[in-house]
Amino acid sequence: VYIIPTSTPNAFAAGLKLENSYIGVTTGLIDILDEPEMEGVLAHEMSHIIQRDILVSTVSIYLMSAAIILGGILFRMARYNMFFGGRGRRSNRDSGSGNAAAAFAVIALAGFVLSFVIRLLAQLINLAISRKREYIADANAVRLCGYSEGLADALEKISGSSTDYSKEQVEDLG
Repeated sequence: VYIIPTSTPNAFAAGLKLENSYIGVTTGLIDILDEPEMEGVLAHEMSHIIQRDILVSTVSIYLMSAAIILGGILFRMARYNMFFGGRGRRSNRDSGSGNAAAAFAVIALAGFVLSFVIRLLAQLINLAISRKREYIADANAVRLCGYSEGLADALEKISGSSTDYSKEQVEDLG
């Protein structure tokens, strides 16, 4: 467990392998939680480590990134071939270059649409995976601790303190 000196209440789990994993807890969280609440939060973060959620999220992001890059490559290849006719340095023109340009235009459009749709799907899938893993971590934290009050109280305090924290930020700016 690492303690991070900041007033923002937060805790997180990190590490791709079980033996290299760790939990980070801010001093802001330590200050506002009592022992049962901190136990619930740490059990929640330990559950992320045990269930290998960091690895799942990382693999998901890599797969989504690869799909987005592939859509971008298709779009750029087709756009390049459409503008330059795919002829490179050849000076003679083919009689079918109009058909080739139309085909590349279709590929460029498909690459653009694919890239947009993949980005949207990637965000939705990552949100769904993240939310589901959070619920599972909450349930496992309750199993680890044997009671749910600590985690529930901690979540209430954290959500209330984040509102107070943003009010302080606004007052400091004003």
